[in-house]
Amino acid sequence: MDGPRHIRKAEEALRESEERYHLLAENMTDVIHLNATDDSLHFVYVSPSIKQTGYQPSHLVGRSPFDTLVKSEDIPVLKSFLSRILTSGREGTIEYRIRMIDGSIVWVETIANPILDGEGNAVYIACTTRDITQRKKAEEARRESEERYMLLAENMTDVIHLHTPDTALTYVYISPSIRQAGYEPSELIGRSPLENLIAERSLSIV
Repeated sequence: MDGPRHIRKAEEALRESEERYHLLAENMTDVIHLNATDDSLHFVYVSPSIKQTGYQPSHLVGRSPFDTLVKSEDIPVLKSFLSRILTSGREGTIEYRIRMIDGSIVWVETIANPILDGEGNAVYIACTTRDITQRKKAEEARRESEERYMLLAENMTDVIHLHTPDTALTYVYISPSIRQAGYEPSELIGRSPLENLIAERSLSIV
């Protein structure tokens, strides 16, 4: 007598769980997708947030991401990454570029997890993908700024030096112009200027 009731409760709980999952998937900006584990790694499910790329989920389900989305130069790296996910059975994260439907290129980050069956075999790859274009632009701008700073520092006669913020004031960078004082930058990096002051004071006392 209790058997059918337990089955109905289990089915209802499963249905409610699926409804909550789809409600979450359909109302977040990150794209949730399931990919098959065959050679094509085709999409089995794509959340509605894929519309940010200009595509509808129906455009992609059943198709390989390598045919439509992924920038050709990044395909080998992504294939190798997903292969490692399936082999290791562990979560992984990768950054790569995709092509929007209008042809523009954006950077994305994908977190991938293998979904295993009862025997431990991977049956799907569950992925969450987000746009990181602004972050990549900020990183590039910072790198270019640092390169300009270093170029300036290494071609001026004044000595430019950076220190740790603690009381030791350890050198973390010294421009090549320190050679005017008879030092190589490598001699001082990782040391405190206080060491030299103490040494010089000791010599003067002697």
